[in-house]
This record gives sequence, structure tokens and C-alpha cells, in this order.
Amino acid sequence: MILNVAIWTLLAICSAALIIYLLSMLFALINWNTKSLQQANPNARSLAVIVPFRNEEDAIVQCLISLKEQDLPDLDCTFIFVDDHSSDKSNRIVKDLLDEQELTNFKLLELPSHLNGKKAAIAAAIDLVDVEMILTTDADTVAHPSWIKTLIQEQSETGSDMICGPVQMKSGSTLIDKIQSMEFTVLQGITGSFIQGARPIMCNGANLLFKRSVFLEVDGYKGNETISSGDDVFLMFKFWKRRPKSVAYCKSRTAVVSVKPEKNFNGSVEQRVRWMSKLSFYKNYSIKIFSISIALAHLSVPIYILLLLLNESSLVLTILIMAKVVVDLTFYAVVSSWFKQRINLLLVLLFELIYPLFLLFIFIRSFNSTYSWKGRT
Repeated sequence: MILNVAIWTLLAICSAALIIYLLSMLFALINWNTKSLQQANPNARSLAVIVPFRNEEDAIVQCLISLKEQDLPDLDCTFIFVDDHSSDKSNRIVKDLLDEQELTNFKLLELPSHLNGKKAAIAAAIDLVDVEMILTTDADTVAHPSWIKTLIQEQSETGSDMICGPVQMKSGSTLIDKIQSMEFTVLQGITGSFIQGARPIMCNGANLLFKRSVFLEVDGYKGNETISSGDDVFLMFKFWKRRPKSVAYCKSRTAVVSVKPEKNFNGSVEQRVRWMSKLSFYKNYSIKIFSISIALAHLSVPIYILLLLLNESSLVLTILIMAKVVVDLTFYAVVSSWFKQRINLLLVLLFELIYPLFLLFIFIRSFNSTYSWKGRT
């Protein structure tokens, strides 16, 4: 009797999560090709590109070169690299490159000892400049040559206070690399779709353009300084609260910045634990429900297989699982096609089986309140 109650409770939870998930993904599919224009305004005349970094000696050269090669419009542009107390050779590499190439519009800022973290790094750079627009990116990114021009044009066309740009994770050769890339692609699709559907739930600070005046008006990162992550999402919510529909997504291939997957399994897990740590600080309960339903929907796949082995599944759950697989395949195919990524059907099906276990491991790992990121706990 107790076992039957437990099984039916599990079936009900899985079914409810899958229904919420399917409705959300259908919303994402519908809005992936939607674009809402606001009142246009003149192009911004001044911009500061801020690149906070910590221990990025392996990637920072490519980032700097891609910024140096930007096709800048008639724009007063300053590039600021902010060193968040790196313990490797990142600082020296940037100094040497700036000296060698005489890049007068590039600057290196070192955070003082009493400040640390990405938010502090970005805020310190913003305090130094008097410009119309701020553009943040990460030191492990490589940008398209027309990246800045495209984002500035998008901001002019939409009149938005914030533009969220697309980020692409290049797929590596290992299975964990491919899982990271597939997950990242789906998250980018959800990011763009929900912003374009006027329901923003996430963005990525590796490609984020916003008005400096509005940043100051909403008190920047004040209120979430102690949260190690979330320099992007919490700021986006502040912009949205100040003026609904003031956040836009730039769905242009020339606005893409590329990143590489984490080098190993542990790094991938630590990164996702860091992302998960933001969830408890969200004030919007609909986002919490959405995030939990996504996790439960993915976990429903191994649960469904277990129930099948116990001969305890149901027709409703079977239909919902099949619908999930079809919707996932469709959404991933649509977004991957836009990013010009190859689609491996067998790999996608394998992802449906492996990713829930990956999520479960991250969830269990998150109960350990400490994690290491960039050599800092």
C-alpha cells in the first residue's frame, strides 16, 4: 500500500513537471524567431568594453586579439581589462601585449586588495569611465570582428537599456565536452526565446551591453554583492523592474562570442554548482518553479525507466516522456542550426539519458556549501 502511494506520488510529480516543462519549451520554440522592436534612438557615441579576469593565462591572448580586431563604427571605444588578483601569468601577459602593440585605447586595471570578485571588477571599471554604454565579456571568449558594431546597432534599433548577446560554447572531443556544449546551446536558446517573449529568466555576462546611466540609477550590483555569481542575471532583473521590456536579445550571428568548455569533469561540475547557487537568491518564484520543473523533467527519464522495470509506469507518463524527447530534439535542432553546429541524433538521445544523472550529481554536490572556482573558494 505504502509502495503504491509512493509510486503514484512519483508519477504525479513527474507528470506535473513534464507538463510545465513542455509548455515552457513550446513557448521557447514559438518565441525563438520573435523580435519586438521598441522606439529607435541614435547610435551610442561612447562605449567601454570591460573584461574582468582571474587566472586566464591560457585564453586571454586570443580574447585580446579578437577585441583588437573589432570593426569599430564611429565610436569612442575603450577596452579595460580588470585583474581580479590573478595568481598565474595573466596580468603579465596583458601588460606585455599592450606594451608591444601600443594599444592606446586598451587599459589594465588591478583591483585593490580590499576588493575581489567579478562584480567588484566590473564596478571598479565603470567608475573610471564616463561613457554612454558598457559592454562586458569574459577573458576566455573570442568575439566576431563585427561584435561591437552589431550590438550597438541592435541597441539603436530597439532603444533598449540592455542588450543580451548570444554565447556559443565550442564542442570539444570528449563526451563531457559535448554534453557541456549541448547543454549550453539549449540554455542559450531558452535565454533568447524568453527575452524575445518578454519573459526574461537568464542572460550571460560574457556578452552583455547596457546603459551606464541606468546601471547607476538601479545601484548596479548593490544588494547582491555577497553572491559569488549572478553579475549578469540580477542586473538584468533590475533593468527589467525599472522599465519592463527594456531588455532585448541580439539574435545575430555577428554578435556571437565563443567560449570553450571546461577542461575536465570537476571543472564542469564546479561551474554548474556555482550557477545553481544563484537560484535561492531569486525573488521571482516563477523562475524558481521553472528551474525546478526543468530539473524534475530531466530526472523523469531515468525514473520512467526504473518504473518500467518495476512494471509500474503509466500511459500518461509514457506520452509525456515521448513528447519531451520530440520537443527537446526539435528545439535543439532549431537552435543548433542557428549557431551552425552539427547535430548528431545519437548523441542527442544519449544526452537525454546521461544529462539527468549529471544534474543529479550536481544537485547532490551543491549540498556542500563550498566550491572552488578560478582558484578561489
